[in-house]
Amino acid sequence: MNNRIFFPVFALLLVLMFIPACARAAEEIYTAVWIVEPEFKYERLYNCPLCGYTNGTHLLDKSTGQTTFPHGGHGFPNSRGWVYDSELEVYGTLELGMEVTRLTVHPMDEFSTRFPSFTETLQYVREIDSTKVTSRRDEWGFVTSELGEKFTNSKYAIAFGGTILTDFIYDRPADTSVALTYKNLIPVNIDGKWGFVNTNGKIAVPLIYDGIITSDGDIAFVKVEDEWGVLDALASALR
Repeated sequence: MNNRIFFPVFALLLVLMFIPACARAAEEIYTAVWIVEPEFKYERLYNCPLCGYTNGTHLLDKSTGQTTFPHGGHGFPNSRGWVYDSELEVYGTLELGMEVTRLTVHPMDEFSTRFPSFTETLQYVREIDSTKVTSRRDEWGFVTSELGEKFTNSKYAIAFGGTILTDFIYDRPADTSVALTYKNLIPVNIDGKWGFVNTNGKIAVPLIYDGIITSDGDIAFVKVEDEWGVLDALASALR
């Protein structure tokens, strides 16, 4: 074979052999660090960020995965979500209560002063067109039952330090996760597959799990098919 033909063909073959090897290496980078490997089965786990109870019908020991005693669980009568108007570049809080939804919108500098935790922790942010809100206003903000089409159809982004880190690509977080704060990693969901994003907005734990309920900072209950385990998420994160 002519050398002018041989060497380009040989180089191409090397590249084609190298690509699958790179793909395999990328898959092998991530190693889950388990506190308890997936072995216990519950249809649903529940975590309260205030008391730490997690249950299907029982309280689970995070270090062993064993159940201790039954606990009925409890929720929050009100929860706060964060919203962002990309056209007006204003942030807001959306408080969802039993009987009322209240939206309060502020410029970024004022928002950071009123809600310092927004700049100190990872947050879910939902996009909204604040000019289209139909509501009445009281001293605390806009009381509304109609937030407009943009809010209804929007996805979630992740923010940290008052900056939107990601596009609005993530699906709704688990209800029990909305009230939590995240200093290092935040669970994210696309089409029912879960992973974690870090403070740089990068995927830190691949979206390969079937469910995540966070507990105690960087410890998470993680579902693999129909079994739950306890994951040390920070130790598992891609570096």
